[in-house]
Amino acid sequence: MLYYVANHDAGNAGDIALNYATGRVLDMIDRNRKKVLVYKEQPSFDAPVVVAGGGLFLRDTWPNKTSGWQWNISIEQLERIKQPIVIFAVGMNRFRGQADFEPEFAEHLKVLVDKAVFFSVREKASIPDLEPYIGALIDKVCWQPCAASMIGKFEPRRKGEGYTVFAPAMDRLDLRGDIKKIIPVLKQIPNLKIALHIKPDRAFMDLYDGDYVDLTKQSVENILDFYQGARQVIGMRSHSLLIPFGFGISVIPLISHDKIANWLLDIEHPEWGVELADAEQVLDKLDIEQVDLPMRDALWDLTLANVAEIKRLIA
Repeated sequence: MLYYVANHDAGNAGDIALNYATGRVLDMIDRNRKKVLVYKEQPSFDAPVVVAGGGLFLRDTWPNKTSGWQWNISIEQLERIKQPIVIFAVGMNRFRGQADFEPEFAEHLKVLVDKAVFFSVREKASIPDLEPYIGALIDKVCWQPCAASMIGKFEPRRKGEGYTVFAPAMDRLDLRGDIKKIIPVLKQIPNLKIALHIKPDRAFMDLYDGDYVDLTKQSVENILDFYQGARQVIGMRSHSLLIPFGFGISVIPLISHDKIANWLLDIEHPEWGVELADAEQVLDKLDIEQVDLPMRDALWDLTLANVAEIKRLIA
């Protein structure tokens, strides 16, 4: 049995799909899992613990003074855990220009990295980003790509319907830039559907009058079905890009957060992205197929190797 710690009750469409994809990967370790909400009071763990998936290294979602990030567990509780701890594909989610973590973050992270038998982050750039907080312990940190970026390896692809998707990101706009720059571009794209991932994204429809699909709190089947119907996706949200990438659907990343730029470096395609400030350049990419199935397969091979190592470490 495993304890699977994550944001399991997320209304965010990306997290719903992420948790499904992560669960499919964890099936290869142990199908018997007990879900634990990352922000709730934590149980006494009497089996291996996997904290898995998503941008959990963020100071202002489920803020707490016990850890400084989303896992609401104290150092004292951590030290009492006698079972193996695995950190699997957790993301450094700090926004551009966002305040640094509180001091307890570094103290907590040092204890966690030291105690974990396997500690992985979802973007390679998170490794040097974490080094100021944990020092020499950085040698224990490795790369595990997000499971959503490989979703086509375990979820069959259906034939698309030919529409283009735009997934806006309307939270923390003061840290993102001027989202209105994309509006003139969208008005030139036929058969366009707006994908709303979280409640704040609904505000985008005050700026743009067009077809939209509200994916908040939808089933994973509906979310994946919607993205599989697309011919291409213009995305500001990371999972609006990782999901279609995993299915072999062309993506155009519209960048307002470094995690997307870092993901593009990981898959060796920085040229795919467009900064929000240069949104008009999206038009130049509409007829370019930005797909890399061999890279997706390479991410899957790395995941299989990491899963094998985790199974060895927690046996």
